[in-house]
Amino acid sequence: MRPAALLFACWCAGTCAALWHYSVRYARAVEPPSGWTRLDPGRAPASPVESVLTDRGEVRLAGGGPVRVVNFWDPDCACSRFQSASIREAMRRWPEARWVTVVPGGSEAAARAAREFPGVPAAADPRGRIARLFGVPAAPAAAVIDREGRVAYLGAYNIGRFCDAEETAYAALAIRAVLKGERPKVASTPFFGCGSPASAAERATAGDEGRPPASREDARSHERELR
Repeated sequence: MRPAALLFACWCAGTCAALWHYSVRYARAVEPPSGWTRLDPGRAPASPVESVLTDRGEVRLAGGGPVRVVNFWDPDCACSRFQSASIREAMRRWPEARWVTVVPGGSEAAARAAREFPGVPAAADPRGRIARLFGVPAAPAAAVIDREGRVAYLGAYNIGRFCDAEETAYAALAIRAVLKGERPKVASTPFFGCGSPASAAERATAGDEGRPPASREDARSHERELR
């Protein structure tokens, strides 16, 4: 094969790989593994997690209080990083909502999330337990909890091709509706992006609940989630 033809073939292969990694791969919905709890926001279920421990203290997700938005975000996921700007814009637009970011990883991943979303508490979810309890198999995603502590929306931030179409920004529309005391017209959407550790490796099995956590950080998370 001539050098020019070889170079062209390598370019084509690289282009296809990049297209898969940054576009086609994230255009496919991620389904929760079998056995996961599938919350139905249309029935307004209570928050499955009472509170999370963040770098700024404990944040309550259950019971009465302000509207809360759980931002499931993965610092190692290109799709999450791509949506960071629009998520920050939503945080600026609705500061009256109580935002908290949950990341699949330890304290270092939570620190990266804190830098990405300044002023927003960040919680480490090293075993994917919080994501599993909400039934969120991939990031980026959002859970909107109303003033009564009930899940009003669960799903992707935006299902538009480039995540910038206002008519498919269902998480933003849900936040706006819940702040007005209304129910979102669309309560759930499929999940897109990168699978959580628990989704990808099925680490959080039913038998795992009774085992001691592997670290002090895991222990604090474990204790909060099993209250």
